[in-house]
Amino acid sequence: MAENIATKEISPRPGQHSRRSIAHRELLTLIENATARAGTVRGVAPGVSLSWLTAPVGPASHLHGPSLCVCLRGRKQISLGDRDIAHSAGQFLLTAIQMPIVSVAYATPDAQYVGLELDLDLDLARQVIAEVDLHQLESTTADPCLAIGELSAPLLDAVLRLVRLIETPSDIPILGQLIQHEILYRLAIGPKGNRLRQIVRLGSKSHGVAKVIAWLREHFAEKLQIAQLADQAGMGVSTLHRHFSQLTTMSPIQYQNTCYCTKRAVFWWPKR
Repeated sequence: MAENIATKEISPRPGQHSRRSIAHRELLTLIENATARAGTVRGVAPGVSLSWLTAPVGPASHLHGPSLCVCLRGRKQISLGDRDIAHSAGQFLLTAIQMPIVSVAYATPDAQYVGLELDLDLDLARQVIAEVDLHQLESTTADPCLAIGELSAPLLDAVLRLVRLIETPSDIPILGQLIQHEILYRLAIGPKGNRLRQIVRLGSKSHGVAKVIAWLREHFAEKLQIAQLADQAGMGVSTLHRHFSQLTTMSPIQYQNTCYCTKRAVFWWPKR
């Protein structure tokens, strides 16, 4: 069942109205100018994509990599296994690993979808986490590969300054990574800081389930040998199934089949 989050624009809290509103308006203007209100523009800065949609897009099946997605206007629905997630204005969505998802962006000429996506640099995220004291953030969740949270004023400001670099491309090599470092820092010290640490850990190549996911992505057309995958992960078969399902909401065979169909642009989704 979808998480019912109403379509909205960012609603500032008392005391944050001016800062959030100004940043929100400027970010909308930058995205409007970059996209000419005509879809999605990729690579405006390293790892940054901007979207201004005036018509629905999807359902679209694709592999979604580690990233930070920000919704400024409208709503997008994302399906992962048997879970539907509504990503609405004023929220960020953080993803850990490359996942086969189905997404739908809801938009009309009068109610546009506006958002952006930033590829997540896991090496930089690990560096940030090492610099921030997260020892008290030990809680775990049922869906560690995803985190959804409110876009705070400081995080919105950092995102704005990153997008603003498209107006001064010569600044990108120097300031781009510094601002991305700040964005990760804002996430790390925010309410979803524990989720960021889980995401970085689970996205690490050294994590057993991540190794299996990487293998399945590259060998999606080969016959699946679950015992060999368990050996590769350094786990028993039942342990692998449990951790894999907790992370992806799918079994290994469902994940492999979804990758197979996604890479051939065939819309397919496991039975619920």
